[in-house]
Order: sequence, then C-alpha cells, then structure tokens
Amino acid sequence: MFGSTRSFGTTTLRTLRALAGTAALALAGTVANAQYLMVPDWTADKIMLFSASDGSLVNLNFIIESPEYPMSSPRAAIQVNNEIWVCDQVEDVIHRFTLSLTPAYISSITTGLDNLRGMKFIDGVVYVCNFGTANGAPGQAIVKFAPDGTNLGSFPVAGSAFDVAGFQGDILVTTSDDDDIFRFTAGGALVGTFHNGNNTTGINFPQGIHTFPSGPGGALEVWVAGFSPPVGAFRLNAAGAILQRYAAPPSLPVAPRSVYLLGNGRLFFNDGTSLYTTDLTNLADTVTVVSGINSQFINPLDFPVEPECPACPADFDQDGGVTGADVEAFFLAFEAGDACGDTDQDGGVTGADVEAFFLAFEAGGCEP
Repeated sequence: MFGSTRSFGTTTLRTLRALAGTAALALAGTVANAQYLMVPDWTADKIMLFSASDGSLVNLNFIIESPEYPMSSPRAAIQVNNEIWVCDQVEDVIHRFTLSLTPAYISSITTGLDNLRGMKFIDGVVYVCNFGTANGAPGQAIVKFAPDGTNLGSFPVAGSAFDVAGFQGDILVTTSDDDDIFRFTAGGALVGTFHNGNNTTGINFPQGIHTFPSGPGGALEVWVAGFSPPVGAFRLNAAGAILQRYAAPPSLPVAPRSVYLLGNGRLFFNDGTSLYTTDLTNLADTVTVVSGINSQFINPLDFPVEPECPACPADFDQDGGVTGADVEAFFLAFEAGDACGDTDQDGGVTGADVEAFFLAFEAGGCEP
C-alpha cells in the first residue's frame, strides 16, 4: 500500500481533502422521460396511474378521496418537485401529497381559487386555470403558485382557460370561448394568439395541451385535444399551424379531453367514458385501456433515479482494484454532488465523506 501522502499526478492527498470545502454539494435527480401518467376520474373522485411507456394501467386507485381531502370533481394531477398536486373544479381547492407510489396527504390550498380546470408546473411556477370569482379568486385568469403553496398573483385570460403548457420560455393557454390558444410570457404579458381556432378548419374547444419534441430532428411541437367537432388530436408546429388531425373512426370516436405521446410511440387519449391508446400510423389500431370512467387531463409523474453506488467506496470505479483511478472517480462524483459521494452514509455529501473515502482507500479496500 502507499503512504498517506502519496501523490496522484501533481495533486496530493492533502490537496484532495481540501476540495471538500469547495466542492458542489447540490443533489439533483433528473429523468429524461416520464415513468407514469396521472389521470383524474371526475365521477369516482380519484386519480388513476398508468405507464408512460405503453399506457397500461398501474393503479386504478392511486389517490382516492378522503374526508381529510374531499374531492367532487378532480380535473388535473401534476408533479410539483417532490409533491403531487390535485386540483378540484367544484371544490375550488388544490390538494398536496407526497411524491410516492403511495401518496400521503400534506395540505390543501383553499383560498383564491374558483372553478378550476387544468394546471402545470413550469420553470418553478404552478400555473392554474381559474374561471370564477368566489373565495377571492380573480375570475377568468391564470393563478400562479410557488412550490411551497404561496400565491404569486394572477394574470387575466380573454376567455375560459382550460389548460396550460410551457413553450419556448412562454406559456400557452387553451380557451373554450373563442376556441383559441393564447401565448403569454411567463410573467403573464399577452404575446398574441398562438392558434386561432374555429369549428371548421381549426381546433374547436381546445382542452388538454402538451408539447413534445416530435417534429423533424426533435423539433418541439404542440399537441392539443379538440373537444368539439371537428374532434381529434391536433398536432401543431411552432408557429401554431395544424400539421395533422388524428380523428378517423374508430380511433377517436368521441370528443377527446387530453392527449399524450407514449414512450412506445402510440397516442394515449381519453373521452368522457374511456382511456385509449392508438397507433398514429394506423388509426384503426385503437385499444381501450379502461372504460366506464369520466377521465380528465393527462399529466406525467417521475421519480428520481437512484444511482447505482459502489458497494465498496474504496473501489469507487468498481473495477475490482483499489487504485488512483478510484480517487479520480470519487472526486468526480463528489464535486457533482452525486449521492454516491455520501460514503459515510449520513444522508449528505460533505467533507466527512472525503475522510470516509480515504480511510477505506488507505486501508486497501473494504472489510468482507
């Protein structure tokens, strides 16, 4: 074994240990694609859970109402950092739950809201579609909330806002009155009409809206559920022009409320009675996933991916030997704030983890 002052290139053990005071310690879990999809059942007063990969049912009773958090018309369920928020249209409330496959109730937002529709968490802000003026609510508007539930104010929308999506740093809002999709800045300033809908050649009564990199070369496109005739799933380009309408019986037989692209390339969508998947290249290939429900907006749910950390911290690169390469691998993880840098297993990445790593490293490994 080497002595405690051995050198790796021009960096000494003392210098490496000093990095503990300056390394980045923030832990961040990122997921490229959704794992699950949450869909409220308006009539049964619950949230259902589906696979975002193929649309298959995971849990028909993911969140069910309770006297602690009554629901009579859940419209949307979204992920807000490490929480799940559910808005109820008639109850005029947003319920907050823990991020879990068995969510636990946290609290409810009960003021400043009336007659809610869709909502989204975009760049650190929750945008909620509001219609009424009861409970101190602003009427036809988008109400904004911080992730801790603080009301951040609102901005007016001309028409009845139904859903919202982030787009190129701005906000898109679907409305039922004029059948339009409006574009706002994140702060609420009107940019203009993104799509001018109608009941012949445009989208009539747009409801659920999402953006996906589904265009050529991964270009961002907008997908909207057209609820009134001509019904269908509408695919729009970045300029708001309709690229395609998917609506050939029996693929979209009834008015869709929300649409979502699955990991397998199929389209996941719903109407007032059922949830379906369809093959966008063969619309006759439509499968009913769940029937006998009154489903609403479809939104994704992700859980942080747990890293596969080395069983023996000294062999950090997991190549079967304890060498200088393990020191380099450890500090790459440590400086990135990777959870695997928590070698003393106290729940945080701190300078104590550097000491724990080198104790194991200088001992030549880990005890069997």
